[in-house]
Amino acid sequence: MKAKLIIRNPIPWALLLIGMLELNGVGVLYIHALGIALVAGRVLHAVFFTHGVKSAPRGLGAGLTMLVVAVAAIWNIVNFVFR
Repeated sequence: MKAKLIIRNPIPWALLLIGMLELNGVGVLYIHALGIALVAGRVLHAVFFTHGVKSAPRGLGAGLTMLVVAVAAIWNIVNFVFR
């Protein structure tokens, strides 16, 4: 049950932020790079979920997901302030 709930936390925010970047005219290459990093992070996190809490790839996957959210959020703020 917990494995199904993990996907609900950062994914909607990441997709919303990436969508906002796309609406603001950010290049398609950057949008795809953020999307690929998001999927890679979620796959790493999901694959190594069964290895326990101290699994390094699981932490890397969670960190990569949060990095995508942070980069997209900061990028949106910069676009808002300087455009």
